[in-house]
Amino acid sequence: MCGIGGVIEADRHKSFKKEAKLISLSLLLELQPRGDDAWGIYLEKTKNNRGLYCEKKDASIVGQLFKTPGAVKDFFNYNSENEIFLNDVHTFLMHTRMNTQGHPEINENNHPFNTKDFILAHNGNLIGLDALKTKYKIKTDIECDSYILAHMIQANFDKSKSEEYRVAIKEAILKSLQDAKPVYACWLYYKPKKEIYLFRNTNPIYYYHDSVNELFVFASEDRMIAKAYGKSELENPTPTLLPGHKIYQLDGDILREVCDIPYDTIDEEEACWGNRRGRTFDGTDSPIKLSADVEKLNRAFERLFLECERHENPTTKVVEFAIAIIQDGIRVLVRPDALITRLDTAGFDKFKKIDKGDTNDYCHYIITPPEKIITLMDNYDILNNPKSKERSSKKWESISPELLDALEDLGDTLECEMRTTDSHIIFIFQSTPPPLASGLFQKIGAQPNKFNMVRIERSPSNLSKIKLLLRDPLKLYEGE
Repeated sequence: MCGIGGVIEADRHKSFKKEAKLISLSLLLELQPRGDDAWGIYLEKTKNNRGLYCEKKDASIVGQLFKTPGAVKDFFNYNSENEIFLNDVHTFLMHTRMNTQGHPEINENNHPFNTKDFILAHNGNLIGLDALKTKYKIKTDIECDSYILAHMIQANFDKSKSEEYRVAIKEAILKSLQDAKPVYACWLYYKPKKEIYLFRNTNPIYYYHDSVNELFVFASEDRMIAKAYGKSELENPTPTLLPGHKIYQLDGDILREVCDIPYDTIDEEEACWGNRRGRTFDGTDSPIKLSADVEKLNRAFERLFLECERHENPTTKVVEFAIAIIQDGIRVLVRPDALITRLDTAGFDKFKKIDKGDTNDYCHYIITPPEKIITLMDNYDILNNPKSKERSSKKWESISPELLDALEDLGDTLECEMRTTDSHIIFIFQSTPPPLASGLFQKIGAQPNKFNMVRIERSPSNLSKIKLLLRDPLKLYEGE
């Protein structure tokens, strides 16, 4: 998981005013929870453009491209002289990176990626890198998979026979996505004409029209846009989810649809689980058609996620698993040997993909059809969790609508996300929970895990404790 975002003047002959500068820097900081291994930005100005790539002159760049290892906040905290100058800026594009391939201390592995005509930032992943490198004759020391996508787009653009540059860009994006079959959410900047393109499949992009400040704002999550404005949520309008499987070009503050991505199939209303650096989420844009009961599928995803989480190494920041919904089915990347052995014993080995070099030291599975994950997780529980039958038959305490409302109010009060499963109440924080939150949860015997999540079993005793807490001192619940 990575974060992408941008703040763009509707009229790029104008430069950011004070409010736009504040929103831009705030959005960059808000993106940090989606990736704190490295970050990068591209700035373009109405005047005094310097043509810099990481502080060095680069004639192919009009503005300034800067990227560096580490978290955004550390850039400012460790050196008081570090600044981002936004005078005369009209375009601020950004990326925060969570490392999966290519060490972030080697800065060329970090986003954005610069080619002859394009600058690309990508949230997602590619597979089959060796085959793609061979097909496109790519020779590079850059280890990050996203660079391959940038190279492919440039190569396909160069091969285009179209004299109309926008047609050539469309063809280049389509051909590259067709060959790479990635999970993706991207911004792409075409340098000669200063045009911005957005496209995604399962990974989200939200956009917001700020009519007051005359800005177009986009980011990986709607709440990050809201927080950049200093609010818990935005209204009239609210941030909008960019439709998947289409290419859009930004014209001023208007998104113009370029074309569909025809080989991506859409099934808009199916819900799926995935992985966000130790957090689960449900989305509304799955590229696979599901015949199984969606709730059963979600429960199987949750069980798989929890098993992966149990095998995470608490002493390292390295991402040790990822789960994604792709057009072929379900992609699972796993690192810990003990977990791989358990998964293979349960039948995952039949879906193992052998492709050396494409995922470093991860074991790679593609589960197809996706419904197979239900049977696989049933097998996993029987073989590896002897008490799973006892747990699955356990009667969990129901939650009344009034109590659910109070729990949601608690989530809003603590500025975290609250959600429920069949067996748990879960509070998800973007960073280390504040002392107030930690103190409250300690009163009911709960504490955050290393992913800043608080999981509370829906047992009768736990619900009684929660109700007492919500009544006094919080006064959020008046029920029984």
